[in-house]
Amino acid sequence: MAKLTIEDLPWEEMKQLGITKDVLEKTNNLETLLNYGKTDLLAIKGKLPNVEITGGHAKFFMRSNSEGKPELRVELCRKFPNFKSAIYGQYLTEEQQNTIKDGGCAKLTCNTSNGELNLLVSLDKDTNQLNHVEVGKAHVPDKIAGAEISQMQKDMLLGGMKVKIDGMKNKEGQAINASVAYNAVTKGLVFIFDNNEGRTVDKSNKRTVKKTQNL
Repeated sequence: MAKLTIEDLPWEEMKQLGITKDVLEKTNNLETLLNYGKTDLLAIKGKLPNVEITGGHAKFFMRSNSEGKPELRVELCRKFPNFKSAIYGQYLTEEQQNTIKDGGCAKLTCNTSNGELNLLVSLDKDTNQLNHVEVGKAHVPDKIAGAEISQMQKDMLLGGMKVKIDGMKNKEGQAINASVAYNAVTKGLVFIFDNNEGRTVDKSNKRTVKKTQNL
């Protein structure tokens, strides 16, 4: 998708929630929103259709509607994940829920009116909301932390599995002893450590961002 322009953003709608251009620039979230990315948690107060928000935080992102026009999406914070909600009529198993809680993802096959839909589902630990991405739109790089990822390993990652990849090293040259999983929230790979600490790896694999997992 082509990068959005300043004029494409629904400023009046965002203003009703207390989100202005100044807020986005000061929090370094403007470029993220223009590139269809999800913002950091932002303090909000105001109204959504049929919902009055007295305070709290949310993430914002843009998506194209059925007519191809950009629309604002708001992801409010939940106190707990809602695993009782179906995704395209399918429910996550207890095993899949546990995998997601540990920072990985689960592959969910859904039957829709347009045929079979394969999704990778992960939990946004900031908002406790489930996020999903179509398997066909998910990308796994050729390398992570300096280690080659084989086609078999890519297939396993896109199948919702955790994978041990030999030869991974941090920037100090020390071995990284962790599994790797795809994450539908970041649309990238994350390290899964035995102590349940997850670190999100950006798509260029040039840096690692520590992400604390709230279990």
